[in-house]
Amino acid sequence: MNLGKSDLKVSRICMGCMGFGKAETGQHSWTVDEETSKSIIKRGLELGINFYDTAIAYQAGTSEEYLGKAIKEYAKRDEVVIATKFLPRSQEEIANGISGKEHVLSSLDASLSHLGMDYVDLYIYHMWDWNTPVEDYLAGMAEGVKVGKIRQIGIANCFAWQLAEANAIAKENGWSEFVSVQNHYNLIMREEEREMNVYAAERNITIIPEIDLPGHSKAVAVTYPEILCDINTINYSVQLESNNVWCVGREENYEMLDDIISELCELFPSDIFHIGADEVNMDSWRQCPRCQALMKRMKMNDVIELQNYFVRQVEAILAKHGKNMGGWDEIIDGGELLPSSVVYAWASMDRGMKSVSQGHKTVMQVAQYLYFDMKQSEDERGLTWAGITSLEKAYSFDPIGSFNLDEEQTKLVLGPQGGCWTECMQVKDFADYQIFPKLLALSEIGWTDFDKRDYDDFENRLFNSHYDRLYSMGLKFRIAPPLVSYQDGQLVVSKENDALTIRYTNDGSTPNLDSPLYEKPISTDAPENYRFATFYKDRSSIARAAQNVAIHHYLKPATTVESNIPFRGDINRLVDYDLNTYIFTDKEVCAGDYIRFDFDEPVVCHSIGMCTGYYKLAVYGILNGYIEFSYDGENFIKGQRFEYDKFDGYKAYCYPEKPVKSVRVVADGVCEHELTVIQDLRIE
Repeated sequence: MNLGKSDLKVSRICMGCMGFGKAETGQHSWTVDEETSKSIIKRGLELGINFYDTAIAYQAGTSEEYLGKAIKEYAKRDEVVIATKFLPRSQEEIANGISGKEHVLSSLDASLSHLGMDYVDLYIYHMWDWNTPVEDYLAGMAEGVKVGKIRQIGIANCFAWQLAEANAIAKENGWSEFVSVQNHYNLIMREEEREMNVYAAERNITIIPEIDLPGHSKAVAVTYPEILCDINTINYSVQLESNNVWCVGREENYEMLDDIISELCELFPSDIFHIGADEVNMDSWRQCPRCQALMKRMKMNDVIELQNYFVRQVEAILAKHGKNMGGWDEIIDGGELLPSSVVYAWASMDRGMKSVSQGHKTVMQVAQYLYFDMKQSEDERGLTWAGITSLEKAYSFDPIGSFNLDEEQTKLVLGPQGGCWTECMQVKDFADYQIFPKLLALSEIGWTDFDKRDYDDFENRLFNSHYDRLYSMGLKFRIAPPLVSYQDGQLVVSKENDALTIRYTNDGSTPNLDSPLYEKPISTDAPENYRFATFYKDRSSIARAAQNVAIHHYLKPATTVESNIPFRGDINRLVDYDLNTYIFTDKEVCAGDYIRFDFDEPVVCHSIGMCTGYYKLAVYGILNGYIEFSYDGENFIKGQRFEYDKFDGYKAYCYPEKPVKSVRVVADGVCEHELTVIQDLRIE
């Protein structure tokens, strides 16, 4: 695997070398001698560890010496990754006028001498030096990279804001940036939260903590299963997580929540504490004796009142610690709340107005406009349950709407909020793609009255200034793809703005900067082979084919299907050859599980593919497995293993050379989730 975004190929485990070195020469008396050190390093190499971390401070450099000797004896230098660290300048160096750059280079030479090496793979700034400008150290490390003595640089024992500012300085000067950080975060001291609060406060940002209750609580339920209802059935959330809801009738749960919340309240100064409270599957409560007994005791008529009971208990805990509760708009259901509680309206404008009518401060984050994980057009990646949300649609959002609010009610609408849930953001840079430039639209929604907004003017400002700014910041923002249609034997293509260029290919590949420019309609009788993309400088949109032409011509042979995997729904949905349908497994897919397809008649084709996971979302797929095919229904030939594709999910293809009788999808390892999404075969 790569170390972060660097080119360093490292094992998942790094062996720390702080315990190696002469016990009599350094800070620690418990370090082991040279022969013991070498034997441990040798064993690590035998077990596949290629990443070793030492420091010039470890036992006066003897840790480096022992590591260097072991690597020379037991490994090839180019097959291991060696990291070492330098200390801040000493008081003597400061007094003698030794600069930070000079200190780095002399420390580097000393470490290389100890290691007996010409270069280090990762050179680490060991601890923050408050007496030396970070620019000085960065300049020295950049010089080490320039002369070939350092491959990459890292940092240890620093705050996140220090890392961010150091990398910004390095980028501005064209120097190497830090690719790794050894953090001093731990679960007892909680340094990360405390220093982030300071960093945010200096920038007038308030960090509002959120802990999802009573649903979306799979992590705590796995660790502390006693928080759940005592039932034997499995109930799934909308995200397909099983049994992730706190038991309302278990009074001990509120003691545990008080402990958790009290600690978090100390960490975050915000007066609002968000508890989630959305998307709770209440079936567990319906089946739970404790919850049902609570309903009877409290004379409740509907299970939604249990949610209100739970929310009110947490609300009281927060009030005890001086905090106001915030939550999604489900918190207004089932009963009353304290007037101080803040509602985040996501389901609809009506829900937001219901909150306002009850006297609650309300944040408007209506999903149809401000959920930035939705698709932005039909053929782009993203969720669709709240609709397709273009930039123009997001910009059109009015937090007040056409509701006749009086002056006091209008003050209760705190403003708009956008959201981007990162479980769908595994694709590199996809979060940037979904958030920008929509974040600019969100800002304008917040500070400009609806009747004074003009989308055409906003779009012109994007191309005249904002895109340049986003580009300079290194953000991988979305560029609108071209509109492509096939009309009267010609491909006609248009773009959003004259600042964009259009390039194309005619072999189905993705256009790049070397592809020809589109300048006029293209005459062709094979439109399905063409792909077009818009470019802003060197950034491109997604590739798009003619939107009114079928790109694929999938076969739909009569097929029977069988599997050892239980499914939620009719397994025959897998052979209706409708890509708009799919099916969930009813358990986690594991090694040995299979799905077999048998064709009534042998099929002549050049490819057969299986895609798993949500279409154009690529989650809930088969991570470990392969596809295989058979000409006779008995002897199978392996095709591809499943590999990740940002549009098609985890997919595998095979390419038969003669008519195929059967296809089988086989798992040979554990998959991603408790449930897996299986799509239809794609046969061409």
